[in-house]
Amino acid sequence: MDEPARPDDRLEAAQRLEMDIQEAVDLRYMLYLRQHDRVFTGGMGTGTKQAPEETRRGRIIYALDSNLLYEYFSVLRSRRQSVQDRPSFRIFTGPKDTAHDSDTEAEFGAVVKQYVLSKLSPDRPLLLLPGHAEEAKGVFDNVSRGFDAQGNRSRTARKVIESYLAALSKASGPEERLAVASKWRDRIRGVLYSLNDPHDKFLEFSRLLAHKRLLGLTVAAALPEFSEFTRASSGEHIFLCNDVIETDWEGSADWWEGKLNSFLPRRYLDQDKRALSALDRINRLLRPHDTKIVLLTKNTQIIDAGRRYRPYKYARSDVRELTFSDLYLRNPKYLLSEPDLILDSDADGKSDLTGSGAAPTDWLDTFLAHSTGNGHTDVVSFRRAIDRHSGEDGGFGALALKLVSGKPRLHTELMAAWIAFLEQVNLSHGTSSRLAVDRMIERFGDLEASQEELLDELDEHIHLRTEESWNNFFLLAVQSGFQLVDLAADTASAPRRAVPPIVFRGMGNAPAYIELLSEEQGIVRNREKILEFLAELSRSTEGNDPTVYIRAMCYALLFAHADRWPVATLVALRAAKIARNLERRSSGTGFFDPTFGRVTGREAYYLAAVGSRLTSNNAADLEAARRNLQRAVEAQTLEMQDGDGDPNSAHVPLTGLRFASESVAIEVSEMLYTHLATARHYGKKNKKKEISFVSSCRRLLVAISKALDESEACQDEFVRAATRIALRGNYFTVLMLLELTGPLPQADLRPVPRMIATQVKDFQRVYPAGQGRLRLSVIDTYLFSYGASLVGELNEALPGLSAMLKRVSQLDKDRDRLIMMPYDRLRFSTILDFVERHEKTRPMG
Repeated sequence: MDEPARPDDRLEAAQRLEMDIQEAVDLRYMLYLRQHDRVFTGGMGTGTKQAPEETRRGRIIYALDSNLLYEYFSVLRSRRQSVQDRPSFRIFTGPKDTAHDSDTEAEFGAVVKQYVLSKLSPDRPLLLLPGHAEEAKGVFDNVSRGFDAQGNRSRTARKVIESYLAALSKASGPEERLAVASKWRDRIRGVLYSLNDPHDKFLEFSRLLAHKRLLGLTVAAALPEFSEFTRASSGEHIFLCNDVIETDWEGSADWWEGKLNSFLPRRYLDQDKRALSALDRINRLLRPHDTKIVLLTKNTQIIDAGRRYRPYKYARSDVRELTFSDLYLRNPKYLLSEPDLILDSDADGKSDLTGSGAAPTDWLDTFLAHSTGNGHTDVVSFRRAIDRHSGEDGGFGALALKLVSGKPRLHTELMAAWIAFLEQVNLSHGTSSRLAVDRMIERFGDLEASQEELLDELDEHIHLRTEESWNNFFLLAVQSGFQLVDLAADTASAPRRAVPPIVFRGMGNAPAYIELLSEEQGIVRNREKILEFLAELSRSTEGNDPTVYIRAMCYALLFAHADRWPVATLVALRAAKIARNLERRSSGTGFFDPTFGRVTGREAYYLAAVGSRLTSNNAADLEAARRNLQRAVEAQTLEMQDGDGDPNSAHVPLTGLRFASESVAIEVSEMLYTHLATARHYGKKNKKKEISFVSSCRRLLVAISKALDESEACQDEFVRAATRIALRGNYFTVLMLLELTGPLPQADLRPVPRMIATQVKDFQRVYPAGQGRLRLSVIDTYLFSYGASLVGELNEALPGLSAMLKRVSQLDKDRDRLIMMPYDRLRFSTILDFVERHEKTRPMG
């Protein structure tokens, strides 16, 4: 006879059961929605008869919330996951003593992920709504960062394997060696899987984009299968009618903000409100086409908010009873009754809760019948009954407490049915897909292999996976056109940062490629020519061919022009590695090719230095930028030596202007990290620190002035002008930092008028005029407006500057989109404050 449970144990058991009752209710709600959608499309509904012939066959187009992409492709932990960190495949908790097999759950999650990405409406792409499309770029950049950290994983894996082999060598006999191997097996499996994980996710995401499986609305609107979705009144494509007016009407972005702001951080609130508002608006326009977009999201709070909103409550048809969630929001658990997911399940209507192989509706309905006493056949009646039940005194908590005493085995049986379901799905899909890893694990279990042999095989495994990933990445990039880059039109016209000038003199057609990118709207206008050039380069995949170096650099530049600096930096570092391989081939003298000239990796290291700075998160991260810049200088020195000391003999120009400018930029970034938030308080709290800070600022101003004075030595007009723009921008940044400590003296202001005038001339050289305006980067616009406000009327400094500042003001409303560096938010607001102050204090004249 079982001992009676203690009150504390009963309370804990009830709390756990309450959570799982809620999970069961949510799961059943989603399965009712799947049934509802099958009827909408004229298919079979779970537990329903075939829809009548006269029922119109609707179409469903699925969209993915970026929170699912973060889960599916997480290599490094992201802030977005903090919104709802629990994986979408982890549903039931079970009683206290339930043995959880995290591998089984994770394997099941991989099955569901593959179903969503590959089998869910396979004839139509998965869409990304406004807001979520921007976040998806961040997901891919995050995957790239994980791939970039592969060196650390490789070193960790090698240390673990070396420790294992050392322990193995100390074992005295076969039995002890077997015991050591058994003890280390799980750890070895873990490090080998962690080695493979970045490669797998990097390629998988690349394939999704390259094969146009995952698309933003702008790209999707151009596809033939969606060509019919146009508005009769204007001919505009419905997917592009998503510019929702900011009002407090139901379904508007502001309305959604009010529903979501209690649990979402501001940045993600802005993205989700845009996505949900667009989803509402577009679906209203799609109704005459018997089509709807359904958003898959793991965010249960969004689904809960949608259940309190009925978009068609004044309609005369049954649709008035359906909520926004009923119509358009789904959790991935909505797919758990799919035949293709269950495969060999024995869905024969067993009512036994723990029946092996039972479909989820069977054991779930049995559990709910015993717990909530709820039995319904459609989503509306189910939702209403559950809402009534949860609103009763005590809700599910009181019910759980009663069930713990009255039906103590009910919770255990639910968990047994859930685990059986997971194991059945995993077994049906046979998800052991990492054959290379499995072979390596088996190899390390070979007790007869030598230590040297096994370590060599580990190194070879890492090398082959890395090369395979990169080669596939470039091939997929060519196949996808610009899909991997996903360049938006506004990025082409207003990038957050200007791309530094890259010099490819004497390297085949590479200089012509640079010109294609550098033209006004060049990436958009020259798309076909750029793709043709990249396809031509893709014919070579050998690591010792300089074409591979050029190809990597061209893609790095393409990502840089798309404002995708994490990926641009990663690809630039790949190009630098290729250059090192070529250098080894030439015994360290710098590889020379008849077509492409000397390949030292100078430009790859330079671009990687800029990218490392722009993707830094703190002052310590700037060491990577300094390291890459030093390697660029060393490569330049090698070329100068080869040319008998003439800096222009190998390639024009090989002066130090660009490198001096980047060195200044790194120092200015460090100043911003260290002092921007605190400099205005130095005089009050620490006069000595203020003196040191001001001294450092003046030293930087002198260094920038010197570089500008010596810039004429650079014989390339474009490189000279672009670099001087960056130098003056940093000069204005340093002045802004100085002004935090008090009004600027005349000595600091004296050079500014000439700088403003020459900056305008260089803008006109580097940023060709298009439709009466200059194409300036966001940071150029901010910094120039600050400099111009120091010395005179802004509009006198540059014709059209008022329009530029108006654009800054408009951009500032969406400042989160402009943020690149951690200090940018404070920098931009400080600049705008100073500009406003200068204009107010200027004498009227």
